Amino acid sequence: MFGRITPWKVILWLIRFLFFTLVACIVVFLGWRMVTHNSDPKEMKVLIADKALADAFETYGEDLELFTQEQGTYTRAERNNGYFFIRQAMFIPQAEQVQILFRYNNSTIKALTEDYGLTSLPDRGEHLYDLSIVVKKDLTPDIKEDYNEEGCYTLERYHPDLEISGERALYNYRKAVFNGIAVDETTLAVFVDIYYVGDIQYEEPAYGTLCIWDFESYDLPRKLTGDDIAALTATNK
Repeated sequence: MFGRITPWKVILWLIRFLFFTLVACIVVFLGWRMVTHNSDPKEMKVLIADKALADAFETYGEDLELFTQEQGTYTRAERNNGYFFIRQAMFIPQAEQVQILFRYNNSTIKALTEDYGLTSLPDRGEHLYDLSIVVKKDLTPDIKEDYNEEGCYTLERYHPDLEISGERALYNYRKAVFNGIAVDETTLAVFVDIYYVGDIQYEEPAYGTLCIWDFESYDLPRKLTGDDIAALTATNK
């Protein structure tokens, strides 16, 4: 029925089997990468229920105002292309708070080792990056055309009040809470600066910078999720 089985036929069958197995493995791997690339751990997406946010929730309940903007989600400069991602940037004006979800790949740690000439590869669990938010304010809000001219704006830096870390597959996460930030008619832009902890020089350009808000873009309203409400309710008990 199958004809005479020869060594050559056996070799051909083996080559075909290995080829189709390799193709299937590549398809599965690419599918897995696509899913993990666009999917963050559920627990890292939930708002951190610190005191400022819990107090605001107690006052406003589910009517608590949240918004975000569509901004570039990863660094694109030649020196840091694809190093750092901001997966979530949530503004909560009634709490004067911003919460961000920061992510970087394991390969970014290898790049860090090369960029800074480190003698060994840092462990992924180490605290490698300093996060801060810089708010650019207009000193002459009635004249929008001069907002980039020296002396016409101020820059104010904020540091996290609370951070939590997490890992998933190839990715490393930090959720950070910044209090005391209010976006108003004088606010021009809000940036996240990322510095390597071994080279924090705020007067120098950051290792990576991402804009998370600017006055020319639209605010996109968001609602508290069921998990957000559960976390805030539990905190206020």
